[in-house]
Amino acid sequence: MSCELSFDIVLGKYLAAGAVFTASLLFSQLSNFLVLNALALGDVDAGLFATTYFGYWLVGMSMLSIGMVGSFLTSNLTIGFILGVILNSPWVLAMFSQSLISDSRWARLISQWSYESQFDDFGRGVISTSSVSFFVMVIVLGIYLSMVLIGRRHWTGGEDGRSLLGHYVVRGLALVAIVFGVSTLFSDHDVLRYDATDAQISSLSDETRQLIKKLDVERPIYIDAFISSSLPDSYVKTKLDLISLLNEFQAIAGSDNIVVHLYDELEPFGDEAIRAEQEYDIEPVEVTSMVRGAFKQQEVLLAAAFTCGLEKVVVPFFDHGIPVEYEMVRSISTVAQQKRQKIGVVKTDADLFGGMRFTGMAPANIPKQLIIEELEKQYEVVEIDPANPIVEKVDVLMAVQPSSLTQPLLDNLVDAVRSGIPTAIFEDPMPVALAGAPGTSQPKRPPQGGGMFGQQQQPPEPKGNIQELWDLLGVQMHGEENATSPNQDVYVIWQDYNPYTKVRGISHITRQWVFAGPDAPGAIDPMNPEVPAASNLNQVLFLFPGAVYGTETKSGLTFEPMISTGDRTGWIRFQDMMEAQGNEALRNFREGPIRKERYVLAARIHGRIKEDSSDDSASFGVPAHELGEKLIAATGEVPAGGEGSIEEAASADDGELNSAGDAVVDEKENEEPADEGTEINAVFVADIDLLHSDFLRIRARPDSEVNWRFDNVTFVLNVLDMLADDDRFIEIRKRQTRHSTL
Repeated sequence: MSCELSFDIVLGKYLAAGAVFTASLLFSQLSNFLVLNALALGDVDAGLFATTYFGYWLVGMSMLSIGMVGSFLTSNLTIGFILGVILNSPWVLAMFSQSLISDSRWARLISQWSYESQFDDFGRGVISTSSVSFFVMVIVLGIYLSMVLIGRRHWTGGEDGRSLLGHYVVRGLALVAIVFGVSTLFSDHDVLRYDATDAQISSLSDETRQLIKKLDVERPIYIDAFISSSLPDSYVKTKLDLISLLNEFQAIAGSDNIVVHLYDELEPFGDEAIRAEQEYDIEPVEVTSMVRGAFKQQEVLLAAAFTCGLEKVVVPFFDHGIPVEYEMVRSISTVAQQKRQKIGVVKTDADLFGGMRFTGMAPANIPKQLIIEELEKQYEVVEIDPANPIVEKVDVLMAVQPSSLTQPLLDNLVDAVRSGIPTAIFEDPMPVALAGAPGTSQPKRPPQGGGMFGQQQQPPEPKGNIQELWDLLGVQMHGEENATSPNQDVYVIWQDYNPYTKVRGISHITRQWVFAGPDAPGAIDPMNPEVPAASNLNQVLFLFPGAVYGTETKSGLTFEPMISTGDRTGWIRFQDMMEAQGNEALRNFREGPIRKERYVLAARIHGRIKEDSSDDSASFGVPAHELGEKLIAATGEVPAGGEGSIEEAASADDGELNSAGDAVVDEKENEEPADEGTEINAVFVADIDLLHSDFLRIRARPDSEVNWRFDNVTFVLNVLDMLADDDRFIEIRKRQTRHSTL
């Protein structure tokens, strides 16, 4: 039988079987899609649906080609079917290698050649060169072996008595080697990866791809991921995201730069779970879920460790609200870089680092805020004591409630900002979550308890004049003059808008809970699209915030709003707010009418200002004749320079006097280089409560009933990244995958 005829017979038989299988699969696909589309309460991802069935088709066509080899070994249909099952079983059973083989390295190596592993991309909505090439090569292998078997009379000894068995065995083994070689080549160098899902849930953002491609490391980055066999329904999406992104990271970086070890289907006390605890301090986390109307607690593993040389970053648990892509790319970048930037947190009464505080008659332990732990994943975070001049080299300063500082401490902070250190300032007229710090208009609290055994309580230290910092930045908080204090009586801002219908009846959620976002009534670009740190955020919640505006007294500074309210707003005096606590009717009365104003809740202040050592009149450049007239009018005397000096100064090129009233002589030859001034780079946020740990907890485990959508944590991290001039993660952090649900 000629080779052409053998090929025609084998191909005809294969296509016939494939046509029957294809028709059956198409009928199943269309029927399932129509039923799901008609009955689903949510939406059906057509792209994911199509790629999944395309993967099924490739798996089926591969099994048919290998099964057909068994049919050519016997003329008995039953035996042929059994042989087909046996020949396909290694490709199927390879997926269980991690349960059957104790050596994890060999188990992973074998499992990647299983049908299940190669189908994984299609099941996530991705069409990849590696998976398509694998199934195509398996089909080619099956067809070729069938051609060899149909012509076996030629290689077992034909009319001339010459056996070609060895020749065909070598050719068969060579083809098997080609199949494995081509599959390995494309698995390490995926030429095409197309994400067909509607929301692009199985692909990396462009920013992530650029970061990974720019990695410059001498050693490969190892990612060890540990995932339990059983997870609550609320964590299934997170598991899918994690596995999908692990595959994507390795696909775009190649095995030379990023090596992924995925330990899936783990039991809490299995060998790999024990290794995770011993090597990375990763322990099972107890989570509570609702199963068939009853609460169920179980311990699960959903963690990853990132190592590169001696550097190590561990994500002990991926909560279902955590953006997986951001956590992973940040961890990869952190272990890849040699030096972290430093953030200095100024020690104030807000106590972000926690510690002991005296309240009443007993000390209280204030916990460390989770925002500090979040920052430590990316930065070196240190606490700065402003009792001494701030000379420690930091990339960003973070001052939370600086109005609580005494004057000497505040002076050191102002000097640091004036020196050009990028600074994030969080100032709140009425802290309610971080209630340990006094509001802007409140006096400092006593340093410790008192009053025992007739002892008098120590009076609080006086606050510094926060207006000095505002003047430096050219900003002011909305408020009014305070007759008893140099600081303003700062207003609390409210907004008549609550997007969460389920909590509108809760008494403590008042109009002072300001939900800033594009859906707020009258909002126009509430998240400034020109500032990447704030643009495209869903919503930011401010609790009893103030508001800030630019005073335009500092030339060279730019006041750039970042987050603003809508126009159904108003304000209430802090003192009225305190008196109205617990009295909803009184509070609404004192809030007054809706003022139809948009208030700035967060702003960026940047630019260069010129510092001058002369007095105020000279620093503003008052013309000479005007200054002379003012001096004569005020004193009735001619300044020390005499009238001639005044007239001479008035006709001088610069037209100004110095602080003594003498003419300024313009000596070009002795002129020193002009002072370029001070570079100011700051962000002012009129609330400190958005730093509270509860916002990080809500982000980690969102309430499925209320479905909070605010991006407080994302905004804070973006602000600090922007000040640190590190824009690598800003867009990635804002990205959220949306899985279609039924």
